[in-house]
Amino acid sequence: GEIPAPDRDELGRVMTRHLALSIEECGLRRGVNTMRRHLIWYARGRAGAHEFRRRVVRLEDPAEIVREIEAFLSGGYDHAGG
Repeated sequence: GEIPAPDRDELGRVMTRHLALSIEECGLRRGVNTMRRHLIWYARGRAGAHEFRRRVVRLEDPAEIVREIEAFLSGGYDHAGG
């Protein structure tokens, strides 16, 4: 059978945890840089993905990235036509 896509809450937990583990494993700068491509992948195909990508690729502070994840998954970018 097919595995269902995670809901927004689960996806948010996974994205945030993956970010934390990447930073823990690779250090702050490299961990954040590595996670950018993963975050974009997580967002692919969801409403607001384009705007999320545009915003997150510029960020270096993990707290700001988490805020963007929350905004994206709460539908804050849906109007941006991702």
